[in-house]
Amino acid sequence: MGNNNSLEKEERLPFHLEHEVEEYKKQKGLHEKDVLLLRRRLKRCKLADFSLGDIVEQNENHCTRQCSHKGRIFTMKITTCSTEPFEVSLLQNLPPHVNVNSLITSFQDTPPQDAILAKTNSNSLVSYLIYEHFGTTLEEVLTKGPEAVGIVQMENISAEIGFALLWLQQHQILHCDLAPHNILVDESGSVCVSNFEHAIKLDKRSKARCNGILAPELNTATHRDYPALASYEFGMFLQSIHLGTKYKFIQKISKSRDQFVQLNNLISSLTSDSKNARISLRNAVSKILSPSFKLEICDKGSELGDAQCQYYLAMRFKTGELVSKDTSKAFNLFCKSADQGYAPAMNEVGNCYSQGLHVELSLSMGSEYYQKAAEHNYPPAMYNLGTCYYNGDGMEKNYERAAELFQWCSDMGNINAIFKLGVCYRLGNGVPQNITTATTLYTRASNEGHLQATTSLAYLYQHGIGIAKNESKAVDLYKAAAERGDSIAMYNLGEYNANKPTSFDQGELPLRSIQWFEQSAALKNVKAMRRLGYYYAMDQGTTMHRGFALLEAAAAQGDSESMYLLGRLYHLHSNPRESFTMFERACTQGFGFAFSELGNCYAKGLGTEKDVNQAIKWFLRGVEVDDAMAYDSLGIAYYKGLGVPRNRKKAIDYFQLGAAKGHNQSRRALKEISSKIPMSQ
Repeated sequence: MGNNNSLEKEERLPFHLEHEVEEYKKQKGLHEKDVLLLRRRLKRCKLADFSLGDIVEQNENHCTRQCSHKGRIFTMKITTCSTEPFEVSLLQNLPPHVNVNSLITSFQDTPPQDAILAKTNSNSLVSYLIYEHFGTTLEEVLTKGPEAVGIVQMENISAEIGFALLWLQQHQILHCDLAPHNILVDESGSVCVSNFEHAIKLDKRSKARCNGILAPELNTATHRDYPALASYEFGMFLQSIHLGTKYKFIQKISKSRDQFVQLNNLISSLTSDSKNARISLRNAVSKILSPSFKLEICDKGSELGDAQCQYYLAMRFKTGELVSKDTSKAFNLFCKSADQGYAPAMNEVGNCYSQGLHVELSLSMGSEYYQKAAEHNYPPAMYNLGTCYYNGDGMEKNYERAAELFQWCSDMGNINAIFKLGVCYRLGNGVPQNITTATTLYTRASNEGHLQATTSLAYLYQHGIGIAKNESKAVDLYKAAAERGDSIAMYNLGEYNANKPTSFDQGELPLRSIQWFEQSAALKNVKAMRRLGYYYAMDQGTTMHRGFALLEAAAAQGDSESMYLLGRLYHLHSNPRESFTMFERACTQGFGFAFSELGNCYAKGLGTEKDVNQAIKWFLRGVEVDDAMAYDSLGIAYYKGLGVPRNRKKAIDYFQLGAAKGHNQSRRALKEISSKIPMSQ
């Protein structure tokens, strides 16, 4: 029994892969002997036992790639060392810590066949180090832009880095190569420190030879046997990764300041197994990353010409956060940063031109800056450029290019791009129309919180477009979006409860519909304002004035249909001048049903001087949009010779077109002509 116990102890994995083995044991019902053999196999594995995946990083001395063993993903580091690398001996007895990347095992073998290392041949031996796989790197996370990483997440990341460094120092280890690409981040945002190639083992003699190392975790000023976490250097490092700028640059602009130095009392005496120490470290990190301190750093950095600092300071002036809002200063700083090739700043300059923020509106200049930023693979700019191509803003409309950009951004997780790509598939713009794919994309964006995607998905369920009709599901989705403030969802719920299509001749609306329309109109939704406004205005009671006010507000937002409805209402209320003005505004906006109404105003001199030539012009415009009233009006004009030569055949043709579209006056005219009864005036 004693021998078996000692053998099991010898074969147990030294790090927290052990719990994976225990889980496998429970699932498969393995005996202890089988578990022992499993541990032994994993501990003594060779290259042939692994399936090699993508190369993550490489140089002439080492290569890092993903690999799998027994269905589990690991990270494999291959070095040119033919003997056991120092980091193996350094880490093999280190107890596990959640923020330190665990070395699972190591072995020597011949190089892999795809020859990824220099100075090796097929007969030489190289070292393989198998680490726990831990997601992406902090460097990749920060490529999304400094604003993409919130202050809370940054505080958590920074604190966890500090915990890892304290743990290592408690076990007399200095990492000495702390950089964003050596800090791993998982999907939950937790981090662990990796790559111990340059790490050293601390002792009293090593302290002297560490003095030249600019390691953030090394406090060379301490007189203890082992250095504690140096708040000054660590603070420099945190500022550098949060601002996205260089560590040495942060040192340059902050060395003369004493804020970091003041934190030494908080951190230098910490021990990693102390609850109070962890709290103190979080407090210190919060101060290091506080917005006011960061603003001070960036103010100095901007003066020295650092692009990232200029961008950060510009964002503060744009939003008025911590400083007085000043869009002029913001634009100038964005331009200075953009001139240095900083993609987020280029994107912001594009926004300024596209929206006319402290610069003359220029969609072409906006799209030009989006293009420049997109060349750096900056996702927000690529999405904005795709929108420009889709809408033809400042450039020729190109649905294919827009869809390509939306696809790229959606692959990067941009939920706006996921939704817009769904719209492309829904309408067949730039891609083959595919309602199923559109539904999938809407669902994906909706699950990630995109309101418009949720409302669009609800519409597909409501009408059974590309998906089984499910009104209950549609209502649930509409309500979910409405509860989060989506005015379109509120409007659609109002229409759903009305249980009838929108029309100009409306009956009584249910109270629930009115309530939804009211909520949507309060958010300036023009469709809700128009629907509710016309309903109220047709009432001769107390709501009539509110109805006119809603329609006027919608018309002020450029809604041509509201202008048309106001024209009809003013006509009913014997106000020809206002009626003419509204019909004219609607025609200017291109609203087809207003063409014949404006023509009628000219024909009869309603609100303007009588002008039959203008009347005929607008009646013909009405015919172009297939308006029944325009057909009827031209039929009368040709039958009576009003502004055109009399022509009985043309008159009958126009009356027939009007009658075919259900126009009752055209039908009566045809009856009168066929009966040879003179038409009434």
